[in-house]
Amino acid sequence: MTWTAADLAAVEDAIRELAAGERVVTVRYADGTENTYGQANLSDLRKLRQEMQGEVATAGRTYRAIRITPRSGY
Repeated sequence: MTWTAADLAAVEDAIRELAAGERVVTVRYADGTENTYGQANLSDLRKLRQEMQGEVATAGRTYRAIRITPRSGY
């Protein structure tokens, strides 16, 4: 699944709510799917957040190849 910044924000909100004492939180992702997490899933949510952060951070990057050819005589 390709994660979006909105998905990452939803997971971060869920982590904050669970850390603040909520028993159960529901996360709705950009593709319309929902997952419900409880206190026992807090470590899973943190792992998911790390995965998402890496994917979202590299999603905006584009790479371009540059070829450097030396001129003769230099």
